Amino acid sequence: SVSRAGMAACDSYYDFDALADINELLKRVHAILIFVFMLTTFKYMNASPVYGIVVRTILRAGPALFQFFLMFFICFAVFAIMGVVLFGHIIYTFSNLSRSCKTLVMMVTGEYGMDEIENADRLFGPLYYGLFLIIVYFLLINILLAILMNAYMSLVDNNALTEEKEKLNLSINLFKEFYLQSVNYVYWVTCKVLKIECHQRFLTNEAMIQLLIFDEALLNKPTMADPEPEDHLLMNYDLLESHFDSKKAKELLMFLGEDVDNLEVRANPKQQPA
Repeated sequence: SVSRAGMAACDSYYDFDALADINELLKRVHAILIFVFMLTTFKYMNASPVYGIVVRTILRAGPALFQFFLMFFICFAVFAIMGVVLFGHIIYTFSNLSRSCKTLVMMVTGEYGMDEIENADRLFGPLYYGLFLIIVYFLLINILLAILMNAYMSLVDNNALTEEKEKLNLSINLFKEFYLQSVNYVYWVTCKVLKIECHQRFLTNEAMIQLLIFDEALLNKPTMADPEPEDHLLMNYDLLESHFDSKKAKELLMFLGEDVDNLEVRANPKQQPA
């Protein structure tokens, strides 16, 4: 015979309800993490000018979308309440507010027809169905598409304008580069033809720009009556050094054909070797 303890052991079982609840909770957490991963992907796609246009379009249309969805939910709630009032006592799908909202979503997607509503009320059934489709489906949905398209086209136009500005700036920089290099090359060729010592074949672009901006008339020009032209060189050097640093000042003097080999020694006689 089987003992009572053995029968009690056979009748006992494990309770897996807690494990089932934990499993369902983990599934929901995993679903939320997948959604967060999608948002993170959109964040990194925003760095791309092509793929990030979707994110930037939604962000640009954000204020207009907020106003639209506010109006949409108001209209949707009004029709849901009307459905409960008109058909809740006859049609099960309109028996409460949650079922009415679900039925309206099915009406928008085309899964719920007009037959059941028409059988419930010959007058207000078709009128209710038609007004809902006209206001919510044809009007509000198209307004949503218009908002998104407006933001998208505005973003595309701004991108095109930015690209045009970048191309224009690139063209201007290339022209400046070509012009400065041409001036340097003409200077070098002139020095070779006239057999003038050319201290530097190509000046830096920064020094050339500064030379073009700087007014050469400000420099002190030596005259035939001056007994010591070195004094004018030092005055010019001091004048240029007050506007630029010493390196740029010497580059500008070399461009003007001045001899700056012993300029520092002339400027600082104490450093001249005995």
